[in-house]
Amino acid sequence: MKDNQTTPPANFEPLTEEETQSHFEKLWAGDPLARDQIIHGNMHWIRRAVDEMDNQSTIPAEAFLAAGRKGLTAAVDAFSDPKHRFSPNDHLQGCYAGWWVMLQFSKLAHAHGYACNHAG
Repeated sequence: MKDNQTTPPANFEPLTEEETQSHFEKLWAGDPLARDQIIHGNMHWIRRAVDEMDNQSTIPAEAFLAAGRKGLTAAVDAFSDPKHRFSPNDHLQGCYAGWWVMLQFSKLAHAHGYACNHAG
């Protein structure tokens, strides 16, 4: 599956933090499908963040979704400590994946001429 795909297949439901951790355990044990399940199962909060940003810039929502997916994919590939929270609760802050997603959102905004602060 391509990393730039933004729409998950219909059979992927949002994952809870516990389900995400379970899929990480499968991924670390060698299950290659677990990676896609984590990515698709966490796209719902990226979509929610993009919806909340709607009409705040001239950057298309699709570009933010692609950037969010890129950040989420990087987070999945780099995550290695189950003691830390991977997915956010209500905002993109306070979790491992949120930092990676916000970094990609900031890079996208900067590439379109917007000034922004990010953690990178």
